[in-house]
Amino acid sequence: MTGTRLSGIPSLDGQWLFSVYARPDKGSFVHALNLDAAIAFCLDLPGAGYSTDPTAFMWSLAMSGDGSRLYAANGPMGLVASLSTGANNSVPSILRTTQVGSASQTSAFGVQNVQAKELGGGGAAVSPDGKTLVMSGATGISWVSTTSLQTSASGLSSRRIWSLALSPSGDFIFALDEAGNIAQLTIKGAVLSSFDPKLGQPLAIMRVEPAP
Repeated sequence: MTGTRLSGIPSLDGQWLFSVYARPDKGSFVHALNLDAAIAFCLDLPGAGYSTDPTAFMWSLAMSGDGSRLYAANGPMGLVASLSTGANNSVPSILRTTQVGSASQTSAFGVQNVQAKELGGGGAAVSPDGKTLVMSGATGISWVSTTSLQTSASGLSSRRIWSLALSPSGDFIFALDEAGNIAQLTIKGAVLSSFDPKLGQPLAIMRVEPAP
């Protein structure tokens, strides 16, 4: 299976590399590569290819703090998939896929070609306790219970969010919108502040881990 790679994340034990790909004529998929045995599994995600649905570019990956669960989230499609991560010598698999909101008619920020991949991949994060998935949608941000995979809160509904990042402490979420503004939110869903960093046109916001 081939496609356009949107983003990737390793398992905590370094045994697996998970990447999400978009394809032109078929749905997106998660590629699970075992770095020790050099074997791979392709796990299909719902939806159409990006030639007919540009929101196929908007899949993001986020892993729970204990490494036991991987989440594939697509806010514009209103979909979340929960995956096992191959712990205890098991095979990674999709455990369930849930509709967490209405599918949007958005055209992936108006970009309808392969360059739209630059706008995907950073729209999800998991709280340190593993109980909450934060994901961007067509507009705004949703807080989703990882137990029920249902939305518990939402915010920034008037903004198109390009990128999300969890603070090193795990207490805050930082969100970058299409205008280059950055908002600080609590992991529970409250918006604390918003500011323009005056840095031209940022494309993404990234978490930086403190040195051990």
